[in-house]
Amino acid sequence: MKSSGDAEVAKSEATEGVNLERFLKAFFDQVPAILYIKDDAGRYVKINPHCEATFQVTDSQARGTTDHDHFPAEFADVFRRNDQLVLETGGFHTFEEIAVVDGVEHAFLARKFRVSDDRNGKHYVCGISTDISSFKRSEQELAAAKFEAERASRAKSQFLAAISHDMRQPIQAASLFLGVLDGRIGDPKAREVLERVKTSIDSVHGMLGDLLDLSRLDAALIKPAPKPIQLKPMLERLHAEFAPQAELKRLSLRTVPTNATVATDPELLDRILRNLLANAVSYTARGGILLGCRRAGDSVRIVVADTGPGIPDSHQQHIFEEFYQVGNAERDRSRGFGLGLAIVRRIADMLEHPVAVRSQLGRGSAFSVRVPLAATAPRVSDSGTEAPSSSRNDRTNSRPVLLVEDDPAVLSAMVMLLEEWGLSVVTAGSIEELETCIREQTVPPSLIIADYRLPGETTGTDAVALARSMVTADLPGIILTGDTDPARLREAHANHTRLLHKPIQAHQLQQVIAKILDGAVEEAMTKQQDGAKT
Repeated sequence: MKSSGDAEVAKSEATEGVNLERFLKAFFDQVPAILYIKDDAGRYVKINPHCEATFQVTDSQARGTTDHDHFPAEFADVFRRNDQLVLETGGFHTFEEIAVVDGVEHAFLARKFRVSDDRNGKHYVCGISTDISSFKRSEQELAAAKFEAERASRAKSQFLAAISHDMRQPIQAASLFLGVLDGRIGDPKAREVLERVKTSIDSVHGMLGDLLDLSRLDAALIKPAPKPIQLKPMLERLHAEFAPQAELKRLSLRTVPTNATVATDPELLDRILRNLLANAVSYTARGGILLGCRRAGDSVRIVVADTGPGIPDSHQQHIFEEFYQVGNAERDRSRGFGLGLAIVRRIADMLEHPVAVRSQLGRGSAFSVRVPLAATAPRVSDSGTEAPSSSRNDRTNSRPVLLVEDDPAVLSAMVMLLEEWGLSVVTAGSIEELETCIREQTVPPSLIIADYRLPGETTGTDAVALARSMVTADLPGIILTGDTDPARLREAHANHTRLLHKPIQAHQLQQVIAKILDGAVEEAMTKQQDGAKT
């Protein structure tokens, strides 16, 4: 290391012959920022050329004047308060100040510090100000754009909520009537027509279902319930479901076995993989699809790869947006509506399972979702999503189902379906009719099914509450609604009522009813056994 004597010599050599005062003046004059010095009374002592050009005042004109001589009092008062703070506290301070330039208000970022003159004992304020007006405008434009985007999102949700009920009612009636016809038509040509109608109804049903899922995800109403699960049963089930679809297009579907155990919500992960597989089958014309896993440290990457057309680089950042599709300019409904990958991204973000895509034009695409490995082994029942329970309606035929619906077409279709399944039905078109029906019944109902929107100001929630007050507090309830407002989901959850969104398909409704009635039978049997023991 250098000695103190060497250091002094180095300093002397560095400054020898250098006119520091000239260099400081050149810096003061040339720096592209507003520089100024004020005394403790707020009078200007010196301003630089950039300040002169900005405020159209020369250095000689500025000397001895204060901010009140150049700016409106409301701005000058702020400058003076800031200067006094610097003089009183010392140190380095940063302020955002407004000044008028050419009759227009500009925003400045002012950095100020105190300097003392040993010769006269006075304190001075030195300031460096930068015009940040363009930055502030960009910030305001960004805030305005954000506000507009949020407003548009709210408008979209309100629009869906407003029209969904009216759209779903006729579709619901048509779907239920098709469910009745399905078991009664045997003629091959008639069945072909029936299948085509069902396909059209299913297409609309799928779009509304996807919109509903997005609405639920936006409202944060879907709460993940992660647990350890084995991937093998889930992948095998998905393979069994999609293999026939792939075979119809002469595509191969290969699933690589795995023994991995991961920590995830099985139903939500199932939805992600189902959407990815549906996309792969839809967009792949020849070749095949691969479903498999690869270990990646403390996680597993589940991959869905295909030999489809590939995705251009310019589109890859957009494919997870709502209604965005690549290579479907003709809007082929068999390829969906551009909501599948948007749902994948929303669910993956919620689960904190990163989704990635690799694609090469003409070679295919590979989508992957990264899922953490589980720290503990799963229970025997936790091998994926539950299979639907089988129907045992024969045990409950003696107890009627209450049906509250004010739409004649939907009411007629519902009655025909429920009776087709061996259930007795008691109908009501309003809350008042429901009360009368319950009073006239000698056998208590096993279940109440109610449309959400009923005549007047009443709702399906009111109908369920009335039935429970007159029958039993734990009477199972199902509410059917075409309203996508997330508040309906919260309301149903709070009232321990099952909410189904129209249009619901006949087999889905049958599974829900069977599961509810099966649970009611098992609970009744348990109570009988407990009573016998006592």
